[in-house]
Amino acid sequence: MKMLKNWILSFVIAIAVFYTMDHAIMSMQGLPLNIDMTPAQ
Repeated sequence: MKMLKNWILSFVIAIAVFYTMDHAIMSMQGLPLNIDMTPAQ
């Protein structure tokens, strides 16, 4: 059970890091930021 919890925790952290980086890059480029991270039309 502990191993499963560690797995889920690391997965959540990886996703959080990815979205934070994505958000930072889009902000630097001055792109409109949508909550679902899809490019604005």
